[in-house]
Amino acid sequence: AVTTAGRLPCKHVLHAVAPTWRGGNEGEEMLLAVAARGCLDKAAALGCESVSIPGLGSGIFGVPRAVCARVLFDVALAYFAEHDAATTPLKTVRFTNFDEPTVGAFDAELKKRQAKMGATATAATADAVPRSMPSTALIVVAGV
Repeated sequence: AVTTAGRLPCKHVLHAVAPTWRGGNEGEEMLLAVAARGCLDKAAALGCESVSIPGLGSGIFGVPRAVCARVLFDVALAYFAEHDAATTPLKTVRFTNFDEPTVGAFDAELKKRQAKMGATATAATADAVPRSMPSTALIVVAGV
């Protein structure tokens, strides 16, 4: 569902339902990926240039933060591998949350991926442009 942003400093709020974690053997990662991909697709359909995605399911639904971070990064990277600047208005994906442990999981996942690519990770707010992504795409980890 999409709603107005009210007083938030954005144009839209996209609502996504994450799966309840049941140990990881009941398709939870796939369901999380579907929810995240839906957010990216909807943001693009709305003409958004950027989207901020919280730690979907990592709160009361119990998805482990590291799993959440890995799946969300996989989804964002796959999205940008499938789209170039001419086929999507979406240019920036921000992974964020209101709690430090979740932002830390996003930052750890970013650093892990940067290490594989030979990039240098910075502090808790870091930018990465993996070689497989178009030069116009950006993934950001930011605390709120």
